[in-house]
Amino acid sequence: MCDIGDEQQAVYDFMGSDSRYLTLASEIFKKFNNYTWTSFPLDKTFRLSGNMVKFLNNNVKLLKKNPLVTNNSDGEKVSYYHGNPWQAAKCAAYRIIDDLRNGLYKPSDVMIIAPSVTGGSASKNTPLNELERIFVSNGYPCYIHDSKI
Repeated sequence: MCDIGDEQQAVYDFMGSDSRYLTLASEIFKKFNNYTWTSFPLDKTFRLSGNMVKFLNNNVKLLKKNPLVTNNSDGEKVSYYHGNPWQAAKCAAYRIIDDLRNGLYKPSDVMIIAPSVTGGSASKNTPLNELERIFVSNGYPCYIHDSKI
């Protein structure tokens, strides 16, 4: 039996997915067989560019212990907005929308990492939800993952 996945990339919970099958696999599957469960970490990302990996490794505390590795090219420069959360969200949203309209990126090329997300409800009054409203009102899909990864 083989169980493949990464709970840190489990973004399909909005469709009913449950990443616990990854973290609890050894407990679940030992009830069905006598074999020892062995885990092999995936230590390389095949989707992120070199610049994204460098940015994430330097700025995400969770990755300090197990940094990401990639063989991909550096790719585009990572844009980082810092300051008043409301102004940064609006600035980032409109700049990204301009780049999308000008064909520099596709919506699937955009990933936004933001702190303190405890829910994805559009009725919440947070800078991230404002960013979501701006994207959606301009016809771009947006999903807020509310996991505490």
